[in-house]
Amino acid sequence: MTMKKILLLIIGTLLFTNICYANFKIQLEKDAYTVINNSADTQFKGQSVKIENLTNEQATINLYASDAIYTTVNSLAPKPNYWDSLFMGKWIKFKENEINFEPGEEKTIPFNIDVPANSTPGTYYGEIVIKQRQGAQSASSDKNNSVSISLIDSESLALTIPGLIKNSFKLNSFGVLRTDENLTKISAEIANTGNGVISIDGDISINTQGNKKELKNFHIEPQSILQSAVKPLTFNWPNAPTSGNFQASLHLNINNFDVSTSKIEKIDSIDKIIDFTLTPLAPPSPLVLLRSQTDKLLFPLWPILVIIILLIIWGIFSAISNKNYLKNCVPYEVQPNETLENIASKFNMKWQKAAKINKIKAPYTLIAGQKILVHTMVQKTKS
Repeated sequence: MTMKKILLLIIGTLLFTNICYANFKIQLEKDAYTVINNSADTQFKGQSVKIENLTNEQATINLYASDAIYTTVNSLAPKPNYWDSLFMGKWIKFKENEINFEPGEEKTIPFNIDVPANSTPGTYYGEIVIKQRQGAQSASSDKNNSVSISLIDSESLALTIPGLIKNSFKLNSFGVLRTDENLTKISAEIANTGNGVISIDGDISINTQGNKKELKNFHIEPQSILQSAVKPLTFNWPNAPTSGNFQASLHLNINNFDVSTSKIEKIDSIDKIIDFTLTPLAPPSPLVLLRSQTDKLLFPLWPILVIIILLIIWGIFSAISNKNYLKNCVPYEVQPNETLENIASKFNMKWQKAAKINKIKAPYTLIAGQKILVHTMVQKTKS
């Protein structure tokens, strides 16, 4: 089998697997919006969800419940870390979580909603989620990232506990941060401190402090914040001026959002103005510049630097050692028929060392009467 066929087989297998994962349909049997009419009635039994296997293969899915988060005003999604759910993700109970399906089979899966007594009034949102698991670990191991989970589909539901709904909110922060010469970040964080659902929209404008000339405007798209949730807002301002005095103005509309009717009603607004100054960033130190350059290399530079430093240390040590060695050398007059090897052996030296300290080059010829340096401290004793 050629490499091309092997690659096509692998790609086809992956595509087929993903198609199988995606071919499940989930639908609530009853109204997705539930209201508790009696504050003492905190258990809802007989709820169910219909799931259909649209593939021609046997399949096993896992069913989970999760708190919901808002991606936009009208778009709910499961909380990514569903095991950290505090409300609906904990209240929804399935008799079984792992379910086997025959090809084309449809099943009705019952579940209960157990609401803790004396729960705070408000509307709570959850997601019933179908996930495809790969691995034999239990559901509790998901938070350890030891099992691969692929989201297939989910169904949203909401539950309202009657009582006094208090809409309150807090602007936790609003500021400007220059990260580098080419990018400045404007950020804000809004917390829903009430027990209702709020939605926000508005804008952030950047102006010069003097003539109030608008330099940049960031539109805040409508988005909802569930009770006790926090919404961070971050905008990038590329190629901002390198210096100058500026003013950032935040305007936020705070709205009450009714999920049952999708009705939005303005209840308040937030206006915040901050003055800030942009100054040129200090030039990076040579070490930082060196690091930034090495980051662009295909391999780290630090091993080369270490080798260079070790070579320098070795060179210094060799020079000092050679200097100390020469202090113990004395002149020696070459006798007739003596060679460098003979003389070196006489003084218990290596002939290469003798050639080096005397700067004698190949073929290392000596002349009778020639004066060379020898190391007298290691001269052989006569037997």
